[in-house]
Amino acid sequence: MVDKALPDTIRRVIEREIERLSADEQRVLDVASAIGSHFSARLLGAVLNMGIAEVEHCCEALVRRGQILLPDGMEQGSQGDVVGLYAFRHALYVEVFYQRLAQGQAVRLHLCIGECLEKLHGKPDLKHAAELALHFEKGWDWNRAVRYLTLSAANAAQRFANRQAYHYLVRALGMVDRLPAAQQLETHMELLKQSSAIRRSMGDMAGAKADLEDMLAAAKVSGSIRAEILALVELSRVLVWLDRSQCLELAKQAVARSKDLDDRILQSVVNGMWGGLNLLFGKWRADYASACDDAMNVARASASPVLLHSRLTQQIYIEMLGSRYRNAWATADEALALSRTLGDGYMFMVGHYYCGLALLHLGEWGKLRLVADESRRAFECNCDDATLPLRLHCQIMIAWLHVEACDFAGAKAYCEEALLEKLGPWATFISVHFSAIYGRALLGLGDHSGAIRYFEAFFQAEENESLPIARNYCFPACLGAGETWLAQGQLSKARYHAQRLHDLSVEAPERTYLALSHRLFAEIAMEEKALEEAGSQILEALGIIENAEVPLAAWRVYASAEKLHRLQGEASSANHYEIKKLNAVDKLLGSLQGADTLCEHLTNFVRVNAARGMTDLQTQTNPVIPSTDMFCDAA
Repeated sequence: MVDKALPDTIRRVIEREIERLSADEQRVLDVASAIGSHFSARLLGAVLNMGIAEVEHCCEALVRRGQILLPDGMEQGSQGDVVGLYAFRHALYVEVFYQRLAQGQAVRLHLCIGECLEKLHGKPDLKHAAELALHFEKGWDWNRAVRYLTLSAANAAQRFANRQAYHYLVRALGMVDRLPAAQQLETHMELLKQSSAIRRSMGDMAGAKADLEDMLAAAKVSGSIRAEILALVELSRVLVWLDRSQCLELAKQAVARSKDLDDRILQSVVNGMWGGLNLLFGKWRADYASACDDAMNVARASASPVLLHSRLTQQIYIEMLGSRYRNAWATADEALALSRTLGDGYMFMVGHYYCGLALLHLGEWGKLRLVADESRRAFECNCDDATLPLRLHCQIMIAWLHVEACDFAGAKAYCEEALLEKLGPWATFISVHFSAIYGRALLGLGDHSGAIRYFEAFFQAEENESLPIARNYCFPACLGAGETWLAQGQLSKARYHAQRLHDLSVEAPERTYLALSHRLFAEIAMEEKALEEAGSQILEALGIIENAEVPLAAWRVYASAEKLHRLQGEASSANHYEIKKLNAVDKLLGSLQGADTLCEHLTNFVRVNAARGMTDLQTQTNPVIPSTDMFCDAA
């Protein structure tokens, strides 16, 4: 509708047109203006208590005279009957007719329209929820207005129209104090919980936190332990992005409070959240993992999509830590499907991230490309602010992929693109997580001092207990730091990081990085000419990669095994592991489209390092070296 202060000349012209209408026509159009600029004869007839044929006859007459109304199509009712749709020729007509209604009359009319809409559409229908909310709001039926605004928000969220969903909830929150006193507190808490979920999907973590803090305060006033626990759990989930120590503390408080409830399902969910958050930020512990597994089993047994959805993303991470990458991928696919159904934009984006990590470590790099692209589109759909950390999902997956495919210049470019932008309050969070990947890119480019600078920045940030640094970034950071110090001949420092990588990996065990830790120990030992120790470490690494699907580690371990056997002058064994290395590389290449530039980068890296290794061997021991033609044929 337009400004009520219409120019007098326009108003007079419209009023003269209205004067030429019959009383019945004026009454029909007065009511139609309350419905809106577009309306159906069915609804208009219900509100006026007139037959549909009579309403259509009146509207068609106005259409034929070229005054005020236009035909706007047809609609078919639930009984198969077809009726006309109409529209005002201009919003000015709507405004003038609506202003003719007395205030009390308008309120009663909107209430009647809302009730007629309910009868026409039967049970609550998401498609018409926003329309119903508007009429009940203007009809001063606050209970139904809040109910339909909540449904409207859910409908918008299912379409990932999060800003629209949030505006519906803001309107609903503004009506809470008009509800009966007995309903206000519970309704307020539920709306705050829903609002926090929408704001989290938009990347507004501070806003989501504020909503949940209000919910927690209201829960304490209400004396509802259950509501207090739910607020603590949701707050801990938001604080994953804001403050690691607070996140873990609130999860701990939720566990303590849940012990007072006789609710096995809620207790299990709370314990699972506590275990999952501790695994996200800390070392592997059996009790954390057990709490997560138990919560997952309870969620599946409950047959509740919402409850199951709350557990799936953490379960992906647990599967990742145990190197069960195919399970992680399948779980991520399940989580994404539920996110689409439930309209949770945040979980949709997080699900893409964990799905991407699973595919990266599984060596399904072509599929990772598709997931990264969908992740980017999901971010653009949900979030307007390009500085938000949810951008991490797409950017870091691709940068990490380029590192693993040995396109170090490409990885560096992706990292710098993210780090050079104006990151606002998220600058530290994003730069810390990228530093582990950026350091490995610089290592690959031979910039050892730069690599060490970024790895040290990561480790220093890790000591800050408030910074929410995900533990899975410690794996590439420790690996990269160890390899960089080895390249510089600083063997004691290289061994320190190899040991840390081993200790981080061994408990779950995370087999990719456990194998790579043994490989790093072997490379250090070969540098020290301790070939017996190197052989022992290689055997450990081979035992891991040949009993698990860990393609990121496999070709590197085979390369080190080949190197060791050449140093020992064992050409047959060296050739055996060279072929296994090339087969492992071929599997990675086969996951990509043939035109993907990563194929060339990985092939060239393996080729160059094979040639370099042969040159080093000729210099050191002058053994009999197989022709490089064999490598070319195998590649």
